[in-house]
Amino acid sequence: MQEFIGGVLIGIILFPLGFVFVLRAGFWPTAATSQPPYWEDRSAERALEASVKREAPPLANPIGASEENLLAGLKTYRDGCAGCHGDADRPSNWGTTSFYPRAPSSRRNRRD
Repeated sequence: MQEFIGGVLIGIILFPLGFVFVLRAGFWPTAATSQPPYWEDRSAERALEASVKREAPPLANPIGASEENLLAGLKTYRDGCAGCHGDADRPSNWGTTSFYPRAPSSRRNRRD
């Protein structure tokens, strides 16, 4: 039993020391042009969603969903946003490769 406890304690001490060594020695990738790994992307997305749910007040949309308003919103999006975030029928290669972090896609599947 003492060997097991000793092993656990050594693991608790060596793992953080090894992690600090990897960081301090410069082995952790920090390139600002790299694509974040899937787990990092999902973790950040979940944290953002939880934060918005907790802190943002529930509001009703002040602009009605008339055809005129929807077409005006679509024009505004296509003129000012689609270049980076893509459009329904074509993703933006520029917005997903020339930014870090990359511009989120307007499409449901963010891994275009």
